[in-house]
Amino acid sequence: HCSIDGNLCDCCGGTLTNCPPGTELSPSSWVASCYNPGDQQTYLIAYRDCCGKQTCGRCNCLNTEGELPVYRPEFSNDIVWCFGADNDA
Repeated sequence: HCSIDGNLCDCCGGTLTNCPPGTELSPSSWVASCYNPGDQQTYLIAYRDCCGKQTCGRCNCLNTEGELPVYRPEFSNDIVWCFGADNDA
């Protein structure tokens, strides 16, 4: 969960790969580089937000590993990435 800033979907009725009921997957994504100490490799991970309703408030995760300032928005976890989603929440 490196660089995630928000609530984890699997704590809010979704799963690791599916959004909670009543939300939809954002068509846009953001990325972070994450170091795995197990194999000592760094991976580029793309994240997509779940959009359409307010957060559930459970399993808040604030990890800034790999985050860059807002002038590199594709690497910022502080932006709600729901651009183009039908519900735009």
